[in-house]
Amino acid sequence: MILTDTGPLVALLDKDDVHHPACVIIAQRLPPGPLLTTWPCFVEAMYLLGSVGRHRYQAELWRLWATGRLILYDLVPRELERMSVLMDKYRDTPMDIADASLIAVAESSGLRSVFSLDSDFATLALADQVGLVESAWQNPLPRLLIFDNCEDEQLLQQWRPPGGGCHILLTSRRAHYDSILDVHPLALAVLARDASIALLRKHRPDLPPADPALAAIAEELGDLPLALQLAGSFLAKYRNAITPGAYLDRLHKPNLLADRSLQNLGVSPTKRTESLARTFALSYERLDASHPTDTLALQALARIACFAPGVSLPPWLLQRTLVLSDDPDAAFQFEDAVLRLSDDLGLLETDGEDALRLHRLLATFVQSVTTDQLAQLAVENAMLEVARSYNNEGYPAPLLALQSHLRVITDRACERMDEVAADLCNELGYQLQMIGDFAAARPYYERALAIREQVLGANHPDTALSLNNLGVLLRAQGDYQAARPYYERALAICEQRLGPDHPTTQTIRDNLRALDTPQETAAQKIARIEAAATAAVNQRLAEDNAEQRAALVAQLEQQAQWAEKDEPQGSPYLLLAQKLRALKERLELGEDGA
Repeated sequence: MILTDTGPLVALLDKDDVHHPACVIIAQRLPPGPLLTTWPCFVEAMYLLGSVGRHRYQAELWRLWATGRLILYDLVPRELERMSVLMDKYRDTPMDIADASLIAVAESSGLRSVFSLDSDFATLALADQVGLVESAWQNPLPRLLIFDNCEDEQLLQQWRPPGGGCHILLTSRRAHYDSILDVHPLALAVLARDASIALLRKHRPDLPPADPALAAIAEELGDLPLALQLAGSFLAKYRNAITPGAYLDRLHKPNLLADRSLQNLGVSPTKRTESLARTFALSYERLDASHPTDTLALQALARIACFAPGVSLPPWLLQRTLVLSDDPDAAFQFEDAVLRLSDDLGLLETDGEDALRLHRLLATFVQSVTTDQLAQLAVENAMLEVARSYNNEGYPAPLLALQSHLRVITDRACERMDEVAADLCNELGYQLQMIGDFAAARPYYERALAIREQVLGANHPDTALSLNNLGVLLRAQGDYQAARPYYERALAICEQRLGPDHPTTQTIRDNLRALDTPQETAAQKIARIEAAATAAVNQRLAEDNAEQRAALVAQLEQQAQWAEKDEPQGSPYLLLAQKLRALKERLELGEDGA
């Protein structure tokens, strides 16, 4: 039942009233049933209708009551006392007896739907204002309510209207709400690259769309709208002091988020003063290090920030970087931590069901604020263990899917020049060699050798392994002459340190002898590569593993690029490149034919 004020009673019956059309529409949308009013409102309406339409309108009001379409509420002493208090409280407004009766009835009966045209809302106390607002939300008039930054499910449940014509728009960092709340999330992704460039050019329309610096700036900022807005405003404000190219150089510095361009926009499109780092901090600071789930979430966040920024990461690899208890619920604890970061705080993106991703600017922020001194080493050890396991299997596709992470982690580790860095360089070099990217593999093998010579010594067995690996790589490239001294030096070390009959010594000796055997012809090499690629494609098609298929697709494309690089027209390697791409297409289409 809807409590009805004097204004709608008059407007519904007086067709000349300015509110008549709106009140008729609202009345049509009300739930079936009579209107409810109080005798003070009824008397006031009767008086006003008499002044504009004399007895005709008054008779219609009586008819509404007589036919049961309007019910007069019987005020009781307790409500009359409340009316007296309200009229005294708002005597400076003043509040009339009709309005006081509506508030008293709404409070005592629990009715939260009031049909009113009053405009003196601002004069009421906050509690009374809230009550009237909630009442208004219950009527069928369409409204859009915006709950900005609504992160708390209980808060949403408390304030969302249970009925009426309201539609609700939430803005939140949360990715999911309890299903009982019936929230339909619409994730706001980063901008497409063209849209990022367009946003930058909105501030600097003098710059051509094809300016490579704009695309590079968008890449460095991860296409994040707020970051692009800040950058564009900075480029516009200081157009005479800095070029896009020079600004790009600023973004390459380690303390990216400290750059003045990302600190403050002035007045933002949302009418707020914003800082990119402060925006991230609003979510990060909600993590409570004294809570077990949040503690694990902080550790997970510190570790994922050590991987390649903005690149998808399988959850199992992130989990391997954490020291979880032997509790049978450890897997659930990890899942709770990930959900805390992704669903509650919006710090972590879920890329499908099997991947996590941290935005590159968030990764920079986390690295600047984390106090976790063990994160980097934990990530390096986990990545090293995984890379070594995959490389030992002799099939490069699974590790190829993680190559971006392995490369970033290895490059960072090399700044320390220790054994872990050397081991990572060795595994990455081996993986690059397996996919045929010999040019990229060699610097990592050479770096592993340099580190081991410096840290372990020139005659250490691990140094010998690095020498052997360089020999194998050069031999694979057909440079037998350059490979020989690496094999010879490695063999001398192993014979001295491990003995002439050690398996490693024998392997290196066999490698050296192989230099004297007839060299593989180009035709034999091409046939071998094609046969191996065909077998790999057939195996992946039979296994139907989407992740490994994608990795092999990337591997085949890299091999094709290697085969055709710098080859003259008519070279058999160009034909090999075509065949490799045909196999790649088969794999992409899922065709099982030969």
